[in-house]
Amino acid sequence: MKKILLIHQSADLYGSDKSFIQTLKIFKDMKDEITIVLPQDGPLIEYIHDFKIEIYFFIRLHKRILKTLISKDYKFLYDVKKTINLIKDHEVVYCNTIVPILFIMISILLNKKLILHVREIPPKYVIIFFKIILFFKKDKIIIFNSINTKNQFYTKKRDNYIVVYNGYKKNQEIKKQKQNNIINFTFVGRINDWKGYDILLEAFNLLLNKGIDNIKLKIVGSPSNNSLNLLEELKIRIQEINSKKIEYIPFTKDIDNIYLNTDILVVPSKKPEPFGRVAIEAMSFGIPVIATNHGGLSEIIIDNFTGFLIEPNSVKKLSESMLKFIRNKDLIREYGINSFLTFEENFNEKKYLNHMEDIFRSYFNERWR
Repeated sequence: MKKILLIHQSADLYGSDKSFIQTLKIFKDMKDEITIVLPQDGPLIEYIHDFKIEIYFFIRLHKRILKTLISKDYKFLYDVKKTINLIKDHEVVYCNTIVPILFIMISILLNKKLILHVREIPPKYVIIFFKIILFFKKDKIIIFNSINTKNQFYTKKRDNYIVVYNGYKKNQEIKKQKQNNIINFTFVGRINDWKGYDILLEAFNLLLNKGIDNIKLKIVGSPSNNSLNLLEELKIRIQEINSKKIEYIPFTKDIDNIYLNTDILVVPSKKPEPFGRVAIEAMSFGIPVIATNHGGLSEIIIDNFTGFLIEPNSVKKLSESMLKFIRNKDLIREYGINSFLTFEENFNEKKYLNHMEDIFRSYFNERWR
């Protein structure tokens, strides 16, 4: 039995958090001894408690180490000591994202076996930094959640650099047949400055100004504690446009019910998404997706087949794509069926879990035989 340290930078229930639960299940099924590190309590804990695994909380589980050192916050040194002792007691360190840089660096210095799951596209200087420190770490596996994410770090093919698309559970409920003429557009994601819900609001407003009345929009998600002002701005803009046509819904664990009442999902991200998990969630319900044509989304959505890929940051292009579904409701069903079939082939949870388990077992067998 191997002692494995699993590290994640969040305790929410967004994309990478849901993937962390899946990874946790794989390690648990492999009968390894597991310890988890998280930054704080949160919705994720409810799911982890079911596994009956010890959890450590590290408040400073973030990537702003240099800023911390410059500020002469010497409590940080205590965190370093605590991290060293924790890592020393484990044979393998798995980081679910590249955010917990302290754990990654100490794992390298202590020559621990390292599995790094890259689920983000950081700034160039961060990529360069990681490439430098990882160059000196031979006993490692790096898993990327899309080809686009991998290409931001490495373009050469190597056996220990592996792309694994995220997976999602197969939907067991049948999406309700439409009982009226209303077309429901939905946005699901964090309320921050780059997810593009503001672009969607303006595109929706354009359609309303053209006299199109049979449409509604849901904005589903919550901001982080340091972005609460964005939520207030969002609510004000909803009131300015039409609060009867647009509904804001805070983050909810009952996301299935949201999708069951959605006709088209819109993912208008201004920056490239490393993957775009909400897209495959919607596709599992047979929902077509309009998404910006960059990042991992361009690997998920097949343009004019499962939805539309549009130019980023373009209110005009987004409204035009929305209008295609409004004018041709048969397209919603056709692209919805295509979405579900594409999901089944490429993004179902079973395929993801099997692929990840094969990677872990192969890596461990090579090191422990």
